[in-house]
Amino acid sequence: MIPILSNIVNLEVANMGRLKTDFYSGGQLGGEDSNTYYAFTGFVRHDRGPIDTGLPTKGVQFRANIKKKFDKGSFTVHGQFINDKAQFYLPIPLSGGSRERLAGNDGEAVEQLLTGELANTSFLTPKWYLQQSNCRWCFYNWWISFS
Repeated sequence: MIPILSNIVNLEVANMGRLKTDFYSGGQLGGEDSNTYYAFTGFVRHDRGPIDTGLPTKGVQFRANIKKKFDKGSFTVHGQFINDKAQFYLPIPLSGGSRERLAGNDGEAVEQLLTGELANTSFLTPKWYLQQSNCRWCFYNWWISFS
């Protein structure tokens, strides 16, 4: 019997230069008697977004795990890598349907309402921690679980 594998690839093409590919591959590693399984998934994307900010949405995310099943439980190694820049427009006040920036009290266009002090903010993730790296926009972590 051949080990069962599953592979899926989705491609999305849209206006504003949007191109996104999602993928998944998973299945049994080794022969038919193997109790070891893998999963690898992620996406690659790029688009200019609805507002010309000079910062296009672009990036990648990869997640993977290998799981070994035993008679009384399992052992799993998980990992992920994220290098993703996405446009988020909140809170930037815009004028109705034109999406023009509003003028502030000084007459200049309001660029943002957030403070620069938030640049170095970090937080705990659902899987214990935020891993800082030399890559300015990268986030990665690894964890192990037992059951």
